[in-house]
Amino acid sequence: MLGIWSEEIYSQYNGETNQTQITIPDWQPATHQYTCVELCDLILAQISEVLGVCQHDFYQGRPAITCNHYGQGQAYYQAARTDSDFLADFYQMMVSKHEVCPSISLHLPQGAVATARQQAGNEYIFV
Repeated sequence: MLGIWSEEIYSQYNGETNQTQITIPDWQPATHQYTCVELCDLILAQISEVLGVCQHDFYQGRPAITCNHYGQGQAYYQAARTDSDFLADFYQMMVSKHEVCPSISLHLPQGAVATARQQAGNEYIFV
């Protein structure tokens, strides 16, 4: 359950952008403002916590990132397509917050992904 209501998805014109401002105090990255491109979803936060808001146009002040606590977990909703800076910061924050361990301890180049699988006492790493 996301805890939001989506009113409308708006497609931005080529070159048109908006900004998302992170509003929570425990956001770890130094950057608190990120660029939104292509699509923005006009949402209402019904029971979810607003983590960031839009900065411009008729979106100003509307939720851009939300989190809803559900059972023992959380459901996050991103109401706009963002740049890769936001995604990198968001995923790093999630990894730290939820103590996610990497499949391997090697540094991988950007774009490479590693996953681990176990079977019959053996561990297999796929890169």
